[in-house]
Formats: sequence, structure tokens, C-alpha cells
Amino acid sequence: MDTFSDDQKVSFFSKLIFEIIFLFVSVIYVVGLHRLNNAIKFARIKPTEYFKIVQFNQYSSFKYTLGALLLLIIVISLGVWYFAAASENEFTRWFVLLFIGSLVINILVLIIIWNLINVPVLRAILIVGGIGAGVIVGLLSNNR
Repeated sequence: MDTFSDDQKVSFFSKLIFEIIFLFVSVIYVVGLHRLNNAIKFARIKPTEYFKIVQFNQYSSFKYTLGALLLLIIVISLGVWYFAAASENEFTRWFVLLFIGSLVINILVLIIIWNLINVPVLRAILIVGGIGAGVIVGLLSNNR
């Protein structure tokens, strides 16, 4: 049986709590994103109507894109946190199980988010942003 110091217990349980909170937030996010995709389909907005997609439901697609970026940053931060803990010789079997479980869950969450946001939300955001950047560059180059 492993014996843990109080610091190790706090470290382990704090990582576990953060992982549970991340998973809960991710599930709420994925359900909301799925609802947004269905609402866009129900509104009969074609996947090529990028401006309508971006403006739909008070710019929800933009908000969900920012949410996806935030979740990606959190996943990267959790990974860095785990690797930092591993470098401090915190490799007990429980920590390894938490790390592997977290890695699998986080990769699955990111794959699900990528699949849901890729069509049509992210595509619309990227195209509208690209058009906006092109207009700005064009205006700036005409002022010279």
C-alpha cells in the first residue's frame, strides 16, 4: 500500500478535482455546441452562408469558438501541470492512473469538440475573419 505525504495527497486530489471540473464544463460545452449546430441546421442556414452562421443567435458561434480555445488552453495547462508533477518524482501508481485517464479523457473531449465545431461554426469564423482581415489590409494599403 502506498503511503502519501500530506503534500502528495493535496496534489493528487487537487488534480483529480480540476479534472472532474474540466470534464463537467466540457460536457456542458459540448451539449451547448451540439444544440447550436442543430439550431443552425433547423434554421435552414446553408453551410456556405458564413455571415449568417456567425451572426446566428447573437454571435453564438463566435462565443463557442472562444470557448473551444479556452478549453484547449486548459487541456494544455493540465498537461503541463501533470508533467511538472511527474518531474518532481510524484510517480506513484495512482498518479500514473490519473495521468493516463486524464490524457485519454482530454484527447477524447478535444476530438469531440473539434468534430462539432469544425462544421460549420469554425469554418464560418475563419472565413469571416479572413474576409475581415483582407478588407483591413486592403484599406490600410490604400491609405499609403
